Amino acid sequence: MLRFAQLHVCLSLEKEARRVLLCHFHEVVREEEFQELGVEKVRSLLQEENLVEVLKEAVLVEGVVRWLAHDTLARRGHFQELLHSAHLDLKEEYLRTALELHRECLETDTEDIHSLFVQALKTAFNINKSPSEHCRRGRRLTSRMFVIGGYHWHPLSEVQTWDPVTDQWQQGEDMPDHTRESYGVTLLGSNIYISGGYRTDTTEALDTVWVYSSDTDKWTQGQPMLTARYYHCSVGLHGCVYVIGGYRGGAPMGETEFYDPLKRKWIPVANMVQGVGNATACVLRDTIYVAGGHYGYKGSCTYDKIQTYRADVNEWSITTTCPHPGTTTQLSYISPGSIELQRDKLCYI
Repeated sequence: MLRFAQLHVCLSLEKEARRVLLCHFHEVVREEEFQELGVEKVRSLLQEENLVEVLKEAVLVEGVVRWLAHDTLARRGHFQELLHSAHLDLKEEYLRTALELHRECLETDTEDIHSLFVQALKTAFNINKSPSEHCRRGRRLTSRMFVIGGYHWHPLSEVQTWDPVTDQWQQGEDMPDHTRESYGVTLLGSNIYISGGYRTDTTEALDTVWVYSSDTDKWTQGQPMLTARYYHCSVGLHGCVYVIGGYRGGAPMGETEFYDPLKRKWIPVANMVQGVGNATACVLRDTIYVAGGHYGYKGSCTYDKIQTYRADVNEWSITTTCPHPGTTTQLSYISPGSIELQRDKLCYI
């Protein structure tokens, strides 16, 4: 579609094609059409400002790796160049290791070796960069844990960051407009979205959104949601932020909407099968799973089903029944692609 729009100088179609491409970049890089692109086209895509903002480093690296794998002998000289185009950087020693693993990948043609190659690149990004090193746009290439807000006798505004490499905690910029509770928190690229919640003194549901940049340690006010809510679920999918269900005025709601950072607006989608609050959610293979929660006035009833949402068909359905329904149930996903229900805690394996 992008090629067609450019060939016929259709600017509106080209803009929409780029939006779709960026939102679904993790799927596009697996297509043969992407892998057959010339280096100039790939470089142009990787230099897109919105692509850098929306996607994680691992997705960008995978795109470069898959493109390189299509014709290694002819393309290996462009590897470092494309990493720089995506504003990513590798030390020479890790580049050599990655290329050696890639050579083995071609000889064996197994997915396991290819995954090993991608993992080697991820490791180089996440471990072998000091927290003070930045790329040209200031992207930190280390994994960090963020603790934002919360409640201890009163709403908290603090932002705390833990670096597993140095085992050090750092204080971030305080969250603005923090006198609220039960808001949603979602990571999308290098940004953390804080959505909704309610006022501590009035229990008024809020539609406000604040965005924290982990690169710059700065807060900015985002676009307000279409529907105010609290005790809702919030997840990232296809480069967008989804907010799901929750409460408003003491009543559960099934409304779902997502924020598209490329269009800079919220878009409503299908309602849940059963509106719930106090549920938990995760994403697995392009599908959103919402487990349990409560419905009825002020959450008087416990819901024992797992609801799933497929964005490609804009449809909710019921997948199964929770063995332990309730607000303490949590969802987590386990490689190579299964979901685990936990009680009282959320574990990543």
